[in-house]
Amino acid sequence: MPMYNVSEYIISQPLGGEGEMLLYSTLTTSVVTLSGSEYEDIFVNRDFSSHPRECSKLREMGFLFDGDPCAQSERLSALRGKHIEKSGGQMALTISPTTECNARCHYCFERGIEQAKMSVETADLLVEFIDRELTGREISISWFGGEPLLATDVIDRIVRQLNSRGISIKSSVTTNGSLIDDGVLAKFREWNVERVQITVDSIGEEYNRIKDYIGLGGDPFSIVMENIGKVVRTGVVTYLRVNYGDRQSDAAKKTSDYLSKAFGSSPNVYVYCASLFMPDLERDPEYSDRCDRELLGILKGPLETGEISEEVGHHAGMDLARGDANLALRQVMMMPFPVPCYAVDKMRFSVDSRGSIYKCHRHTGRESLSCGNVADGVIANDVYRHFVSAEPSDPECAHCFMYPVCLGGCPSNVLLTGEKHSCPPTKSIAKELVRAYYDYLARLRR
Repeated sequence: MPMYNVSEYIISQPLGGEGEMLLYSTLTTSVVTLSGSEYEDIFVNRDFSSHPRECSKLREMGFLFDGDPCAQSERLSALRGKHIEKSGGQMALTISPTTECNARCHYCFERGIEQAKMSVETADLLVEFIDRELTGREISISWFGGEPLLATDVIDRIVRQLNSRGISIKSSVTTNGSLIDDGVLAKFREWNVERVQITVDSIGEEYNRIKDYIGLGGDPFSIVMENIGKVVRTGVVTYLRVNYGDRQSDAAKKTSDYLSKAFGSSPNVYVYCASLFMPDLERDPEYSDRCDRELLGILKGPLETGEISEEVGHHAGMDLARGDANLALRQVMMMPFPVPCYAVDKMRFSVDSRGSIYKCHRHTGRESLSCGNVADGVIANDVYRHFVSAEPSDPECAHCFMYPVCLGGCPSNVLLTGEKHSCPPTKSIAKELVRAYYDYLARLRR
């Protein structure tokens, strides 16, 4: 009888009143149910000989494995390292042509940094940096801010110069949507914009209060809704992000439903909710717990209402290396992924309006977290190495049941709020999310 190792990447919980257990592998996404006695024998007592057939199946599904006890964690590190090495040739930049903004959102993570528009000299140095560092003739650019549409002239200058050097651009724009007009839509075509993200925090006067626009006459909410419609009609992929903070999940759901009703019939529109990053409050366990419970309701909702429709091949599990997708698991944020975020890519950076280079856009304006500038290039300092690493910053992460999902958590959060605050918000509600996924699968099979 073969001896097995029990995977560390399992979420288990009682399923019914008769001792039945539900197991989910965060490594393979396999789902299985066992009787209470089977679970006790195999996973508690490690008595594999009593259930040879079941153990063989559990091995196929990733709950058990052969060989070195560290084989699964080493595989994950190898996948992350392979991704980092493979990403070296394709550059992707998040560029803030300005850190100025015409909205005054109370939650802005850039609050307190210098607000300034990128100078002509810095824009030209940025073009030189891109041309110098590119190994090919293609680049992906995300125009960020501040509000990037306050600096369309800077974007025009950068795009024209890159095009004149034979560099092909694919771009996206993150904007509050207030400044979109026919002229901007024409520029989207010139900039080869394939995706636009617009944040809509609420509805009507509450939206106007949160955004607190400067110099925008009339009803800002109506203006932005009209502008979203203009973008949607161009066929550009449009993401509508609904931010929510503490005790605001009901309002976020109401806003999400409003946007889905207004624009959801268009195949190029995606509406989603996202919790606000509030570093000053992240250290408060009570605050974090409330936010996690609110997130649970938001993530479970579409599964419970049947708004996700797909064929789910869950019996055989999924191959993390192959990058299989599952919309339901993505909805509950329990899909494994080979890297914690794309910032670990060697050639993915964020550039602020002063020309400072960062690995993450959330570090914009914080010079202590920069890793170079457009004049001198990238510096492989401690911040750079923190991101571009095959290992998590905390070695204990490799032994956590959530490791295949978060790969050590948010590397940006580690630097902003400390290692103990880098865990994904789904960790504390993982069992409830797995149960929601299981119930969803059960409904599909009826």
